[in-house]
Amino acid sequence: MNRIGLLVTLATLAMAAGCAKKQAAQDNLVTVPAGTPAAANVTLLAREGDVGRSGPITNGYRPQLKFSDKPEEISCKISMPSGTGEIAPGQSLDVSIVCDGEIKAKADQLGFDMLEGGRKVGTGILHR
Repeated sequence: MNRIGLLVTLATLAMAAGCAKKQAAQDNLVTVPAGTPAAANVTLLAREGDVGRSGPITNGYRPQLKFSDKPEEISCKISMPSGTGEIAPGQSLDVSIVCDGEIKAKADQLGFDMLEGGRKVGTGILHR
């Protein structure tokens, strides 16, 4: 094989590897379209300085969620299982979230912060 043929072969292999890497990265994304319910576990933080809440949240609470690998916040509605009236600070609960925008998160980074007016009031993780 001549030098040009070798360079073309190497370039083709490099492009194929790049495509495979891009596909692997896409396969590791979890995507939840806007308006689609997603299961999550949330923990409401007790008030300590600038973090947490002093009171409980109820069904229909609308925090902003911020995923660890994303700079933007997404407004979401939290729906609790029937029979659950509220979540008090310090408690955790499996809930359903419906967000106004699409969620795209890496499969190994499904954790998020719950924000209220820019203040962190809770944490959570999407269930796969």
